[in-house]
Amino acid sequence: MGEYEVSILFLQEPAGKINYSLVSMKENGKIKVLMLAGGSGKRLWPLSRKRRPKYLINFFGKSLLQHAYCRVEVSPENKYFSVSSSSRLLVRKELRKNNIIFRDENLIIEPLSRNTAPAIALGISHFDDPDIAVVLPTDHLIEPAGKFNEALRQAASLAEEGYIVTIGITPGYASTGYGYIKKGKKLDTGWKAEEFKEKPDRKTASRYVKSGNYLWNSGVFVFRVSVMKEEFRRLAPEVGVLVERSNDGERSLEEIYLRLNGISIDRAIMEK
Repeated sequence: MGEYEVSILFLQEPAGKINYSLVSMKENGKIKVLMLAGGSGKRLWPLSRKRRPKYLINFFGKSLLQHAYCRVEVSPENKYFSVSSSSRLLVRKELRKNNIIFRDENLIIEPLSRNTAPAIALGISHFDDPDIAVVLPTDHLIEPAGKFNEALRQAASLAEEGYIVTIGITPGYASTGYGYIKKGKKLDTGWKAEEFKEKPDRKTASRYVKSGNYLWNSGVFVFRVSVMKEEFRRLAPEVGVLVERSNDGERSLEEIYLRLNGISIDRAIMEK
């Protein structure tokens, strides 16, 4: 990674139900949650599709989008969604269900879908440098929520120290549908991330799982905003131009996006 270290936490089954509030330990910074809802819904086809992305599928009485919103224990004014211009109305409509309190101004709209790196860069341009950002996919079902919030609380504490933190998942089988993270040096909380691996073939995935040294990449990231901005500027300057922007005009923003190739946060930052 270079100047900044990446650390990883992983989720285990809890001994009992735990309830935590996710709060920042810094007086001059806040927890800001950025939920990514710009996908096209191909992975669960035909249940999901372009006009009904995976995050709109109902599980246990709520859509995955609603689960994502309700799962994280921060106040509504600090919850944001990154959406594409084509999905903004779908997301807004879904958030009006079940008496969910959401502020329309917290929809951060991308003119085009360009994968997770531009979505995160544009999203954190709306945050202050001392803030701790929690980046979450909106198409996950994560239980129990209390244990997840405890993992995020620990991650926020590491982010306060300058780490970029990701949460890994203990693999249950040799999946070829997930990226993998190799555990490195043990920390007091979690590990340093030694390597990020793209989705492997079956043989390689089996080797990763048998070694016990790899975790599934959940796509959840926690970091201080100033740290990630600097990483974008240093490692992905073509995307980094977005971290300086916040509501500077739709036309000029679209011009930037037209010049961008789609790139994930893993390829743009985490694997370097």
